[in-house]
Amino acid sequence: MAGPALQVETVPSRCGVWVYVAGELDLATAGILGQALADALAGGTGHVDLDLSNVSFLDCAGLRTLERADKASGQRLRLVAASEMVRWILRLSGMQSHLDAGACPPPARLPAGKSAPSVERNLMSDIVGITIHHRRHGWHGS
Repeated sequence: MAGPALQVETVPSRCGVWVYVAGELDLATAGILGQALADALAGGTGHVDLDLSNVSFLDCAGLRTLERADKASGQRLRLVAASEMVRWILRLSGMQSHLDAGACPPPARLPAGKSAPSVERNLMSDIVGITIHHRRHGWHGS
């Protein structure tokens, strides 16, 4: 059997730590992220900037992990980038408003294979983009 379908990397920054997440965030992998966020939050008083731009799947276990970390963070956890699918699920669940979109500049030395995270677009452009994407691929909503 293959290893976990989730990779988590923490990188110190001048404002705290960046947590890069890639892969599938689900029941089988949520504990990996939960532990990484707990360690990052316990490691200091700075912000924990969370980059979910490379997360391809998010289920309720992943949402619960984000919710727990957000509650434990004392407003130190900030969502700085997220894939379209993650933003959509966070909006549907009401979680997007719990995670601050502010960000410290990314660390000067990004991990191998990483680019600077994209700046979050405003909510309306996200909704329009998702609607256009789904209409092009045959989903028209109800």
